[in-house]
Amino acid sequence: MTKRRDRGTGCIRERKDGRWEGRLSQEIGPPILVYGKSKTVVKNKLFALQREHDRGNDPERLTVRQWLERWLQSVKDDSKLSLSTYNLYKNTVDKHIVPHVGAVKLARLSKSNVWDMLDSLAKDGVGDRTRQLAHKALHRALQIAMRRDKITRNPCALVDRPSAVSKPRFFLKTPEEVLRFQAAIVGSRHFALYMTALYTGMRQGEMLALTWDRVNLAEGYVDVRSTLTKDEDGDLIATKPKSKASIRRIVLPKVALNALQTQHQHKQSKWVFPNDRGGPLPKDGYLRFEFRRVAKKAGFPALTFHGLRHTHATLLNAKGVNAKAIQERLGWYTTRMLFDVYAHSTQTIQDEAVAVLDSVSGQTHTNE
Repeated sequence: MTKRRDRGTGCIRERKDGRWEGRLSQEIGPPILVYGKSKTVVKNKLFALQREHDRGNDPERLTVRQWLERWLQSVKDDSKLSLSTYNLYKNTVDKHIVPHVGAVKLARLSKSNVWDMLDSLAKDGVGDRTRQLAHKALHRALQIAMRRDKITRNPCALVDRPSAVSKPRFFLKTPEEVLRFQAAIVGSRHFALYMTALYTGMRQGEMLALTWDRVNLAEGYVDVRSTLTKDEDGDLIATKPKSKASIRRIVLPKVALNALQTQHQHKQSKWVFPNDRGGPLPKDGYLRFEFRRVAKKAGFPALTFHGLRHTHATLLNAKGVNAKAIQERLGWYTTRMLFDVYAHSTQTIQDEAVAVLDSVSGQTHTNE
């Protein structure tokens, strides 16, 4: 016998087998059926389903694109995040997310939509790291949407993060290779820049944002307080680093101090490494071409500018410098980066340690 439908609960009826059945209609797809031993149990289940449905029933009927625009504005306004982080997310959203799922209603976005987006990016030749970033950005944006009751679940959480094969990093591994590189950069207009990178381990953006008021030549140190990035208009500006760990003081070895003292004698502006017009030097274009030229001249065509930072860390690690000291000098949040990236030099230290222990015990250590 069919019972009268209680308002707002969907359709409830008693079955011939004595159980109760509840039916909740949906705008799209078949109705949702629930069962229970009593009418009250089924009614409560339907109320719960209705509340869950209402939570994800966005009255604004936003598209994914509209929501991402709001989310990006919140990222931009977040004082804890850097402008470079915002630019990275915005570029990812505009180029790799919106073209694929931007027109989909936020409340209707499914894991299938996310899978299709990632598959399309792969077919278009988009790199693994960029696909990972697209997944990360969409996931974070949807988490905020879920917290604000725009959606009931995050479909991105149901899709595996794209895997990526780490590309081998090339950097100078011995003092002899470092000397070869130094010989190749003699005469370069960016000699001081390259030497500073090699002997401080600073990031490229940190060096290009360096101003003379952050350099103490008398006491031999530099204070890292900013990084160079582009604003929304494409203009180069100095902004705060990504993390507190990046804000640090780096003591200069004599070779780097000498290079900066010579650079100071030809001071053109407030920037330590300016362009021809005295403004900040962009890291793309000419600088990238110039570095490739000197790296090839030194016999290291695979070496990148960032490889000088890796070189700095590797040489310190190979000489047994304390991991915490390397972390602070490089501006890392933890020491994990050292052991993840520089495992080969860590193994060298291990071999040397075993050799010392064997010499104490009177044994000879051999590494087959």
